[in-house]
Amino acid sequence: MTSLIMINGEYSDDSWYQSRAHNFEFVLCGDGGANYARKYNIRPDLILGDMDSITDENLSYFKERNVEILTVPREKDFTDTQLSLYHMQNMGIKDITIWGGIGNRLDHTLANLYSAVDYVKKGIKITFESPSLTIHIIIDRLIIKGDVGDTISVLALSEYAKGVSLDGFKYPLKEVELEAFNPIGISNVLVNNEARVKVAEGVLAVFHNYI
Repeated sequence: MTSLIMINGEYSDDSWYQSRAHNFEFVLCGDGGANYARKYNIRPDLILGDMDSITDENLSYFKERNVEILTVPREKDFTDTQLSLYHMQNMGIKDITIWGGIGNRLDHTLANLYSAVDYVKKGIKITFESPSLTIHIIIDRLIIKGDVGDTISVLALSEYAKGVSLDGFKYPLKEVELEAFNPIGISNVLVNNEARVKVAEGVLAVFHNYI
């Protein structure tokens, strides 16, 4: 099942989100992410959170339409992203796209990326999407499709990422070791419309920036 988590983060280019809403079989809104769901005329299957960022109007709107709402205590040790991923895992969902998870709040972006790592290690595909940037969290292989000239950065989210190979890039790599604190994989460039990334051990974040 392809699924979408909408977080209460940054959104831009409304038409971009609206054009992709039909791609998902299940939509979960993390609290205020439901505000954007209504804006884009998306009916979520579930709204999950402490309900401190969804507006009263939108909460009433979705209640009237019998959307399932799961409220958690406001004092908690988990972010809405973590709670949403945990719920998806319990449902057995293996393919998750996250909207609103990346933006100008660097602390929120990093928290969301690191929140995904354990789930990716358990075999769940997690992708962060926005109009200008897609981030893939991988532990094995990835095929990237894009335009020649697109900027791709590959960074280790674990202390080390071993056996990293890049094919279809201006600066190819073959079975190298990347260190989290030596980000040499920054700002590579696609030279083909399809490129390949491989890692044998560790966790990689692959940033696809669009022209």
